[in-house]
Amino acid sequence: MIEEFKQQIKFYLDENETKIKLVWEDLSEDDIWRRPNETTLAPANQLIHLTGNMRQWVLTSLGGQPEVRARDEEFAIRGGRTKADILDAFLEVLAFAKTYLQDADNLLRPITVQGHQTSELGVWIHMAEHLSYHTGQLVFFAKQLHPKQYDFYGDWDLG
Repeated sequence: MIEEFKQQIKFYLDENETKIKLVWEDLSEDDIWRRPNETTLAPANQLIHLTGNMRQWVLTSLGGQPEVRARDEEFAIRGGRTKADILDAFLEVLAFAKTYLQDADNLLRPITVQGHQTSELGVWIHMAEHLSYHTGQLVFFAKQLHPKQYDFYGDWDLG
């Protein structure tokens, strides 16, 4: 059961990584900082936020690394980082998370993250859900700027 769970989580981490890379490629340096209005986030903020969230939930809560997250800054930043730097930071944290997932064997272990009592299982479910949520926002944003049909599923028979 644990191996199946890890395979399923990895599948969704990989799927979201592919989607993010594809849409990120189509966004310009200016696009990534564009906010449709003041109540929304620019794509750069979305990816910076995902990086901070994964770092906190996986690297810190499961991996024991020091807490370095400044959550409010993830939303407030308005520039100063390149498209490549933002993506590289995200991919680095995601790669660590995937490596850590391979060793996940105590899914019922209690974990506290962001003041929330959960388990290692809960951390992985949160990570996959949170990543999917923001990936959908990034795809939606990219399609609004650059109308395009992305082929996320290759030769799958989607019925």
